[in-house]
Amino acid sequence: MKEKNNFPLVSIITPAYNAMPFLKTTIESVLSQKYPNLEHIIFDGGSTDNSIEVLKLYSHLTWFSEKDRGQSHALNKGFAIAKGEIIGWVNADDTYEPNAILDAVNFLIENPEYDLVGTDMNIIDENDDKIGITFSGELDALELLNSNPIKQTTVFMRRKVIDKLIGVKEEFHYVMDQELWLRIAMSGFKFKYLKGKIFANFRLVKGTKTFDSGPKFILEWHNHVLNVIGNSYFDYLTQEQKNKLVKKSYSKLFFSKFLQSIERKERLNMVKNFILTIQKNPAIFRNLGLWKFLVFGLLDININRLNKFKKNEKGYDKRDV
Repeated sequence: MKEKNNFPLVSIITPAYNAMPFLKTTIESVLSQKYPNLEHIIFDGGSTDNSIEVLKLYSHLTWFSEKDRGQSHALNKGFAIAKGEIIGWVNADDTYEPNAILDAVNFLIENPEYDLVGTDMNIIDENDDKIGITFSGELDALELLNSNPIKQTTVFMRRKVIDKLIGVKEEFHYVMDQELWLRIAMSGFKFKYLKGKIFANFRLVKGTKTFDSGPKFILEWHNHVLNVIGNSYFDYLTQEQKNKLVKKSYSKLFFSKFLQSIERKERLNMVKNFILTIQKNPAIFRNLGLWKFLVFGLLDININRLNKFKKNEKGYDKRDV
């Protein structure tokens, strides 16, 4: 391997708060990377579990434990002190695949026209077993209004991206990554999706923010769509197209509430949100999965949300986290 000085410094930022029992696994996944010029910065929000004891075990870390204003604030503090030419962001329950950093850096060195690179992402459970995959996609502002095809843990970016956009917006507590991708797309930065490669693993288990707070993610993004659709960047859209985007966003919001009412066994809310989902996006009426959820809810059959990531005989087959 080349000398350390021949490799650009990479900064990995990890926001954390009461991150046990997965924090050690995350740190080890960064530490085990075959990359010689690396700094790992962890901003802990004043954890009350034994996270601090774990952090003290690793002399290579740059870490702080202090009260903050949430995940976005912790991230921005990390971005502010990062010295790397290339920056990654891994949350305290996610992990990197072997050689992810080396592969990402090599791509960015060999392709200077690109500012960011990302890949597909494994879904893992509490035992680090890979139970499925979620596929990434291209960086497209219009697509980002409807979904989040960019898989945050897999992304590595040149620091000029963070410097120009001044990190994530701290008023966002759930969709700060999606909002950042949207600003990146609207600013003209170039992202490369390496289809078929996997840089990282995303842990989806009960007790994590993504698993437990789905409707809050959708609501926060829905409110942002209502605001950002008026940005001059989207002036090429007709008013009718904008109205359809807003209605689709409302539909996704009611769908998330529909799923939540199924889990809470609230049948009246279930039916109400099912109807509102279809009213806002009539095209979804033909979606068999929607009707399956309704039948499961009415019959009180438990829904395992992780099933959509399960392998089939052909491998992995589902998309969205």
